[in-house]
Amino acid sequence: MNAPELNVAVPSSASSTVAPVTRAGPAAIGRCLVVTVDSAHATLLESSAGEEGWSVDVCDCSMQAMRLAFRLKFHLAVVDLQSVADNESSRSDFEQLAHDLAQNHVPLLVINGDPHNPLAEFAARQLGVWVYLPGLGEDVGLENMFREARLATEKLARESATTNPQAKECKLPGG
Repeated sequence: MNAPELNVAVPSSASSTVAPVTRAGPAAIGRCLVVTVDSAHATLLESSAGEEGWSVDVCDCSMQAMRLAFRLKFHLAVVDLQSVADNESSRSDFEQLAHDLAQNHVPLLVINGDPHNPLAEFAARQLGVWVYLPGLGEDVGLENMFREARLATEKLARESATTNPQAKECKLPGG
């Protein structure tokens, strides 16, 4: 569950923009896509990400997730293969979604794999996942993972700004 947003706006010190503030701390630093058919996993992932300041979108099918990935910019995605381990068709769809997200849409990809499949981590690593989880339990340390994802996203943004001067400075046409 996301941290509830307060109706408060704080002017940013770097510019005249206004940033929303949440009870969990700073405003959402990025968007996180969670794809799972397991409602308990969805709740656990959404609340953990929200606690670390992520704006979370939860989908329960791969088509819905791809539509969102084309419409919105996600910095992090979590694909829960464990939730579809017993359904061959859905598992195949989720695996294809993970592949598409890794190749084209999301800089940080997390796969929650099937703990009973010893080859699942190997397949996930071939995709270049950022983190592989061997199944979700109660005490997985998700807050730490989402905190590290936030730090990695901030680092990627800084690196992008230094390697791409246009990212630091936005000039208006004709000016």
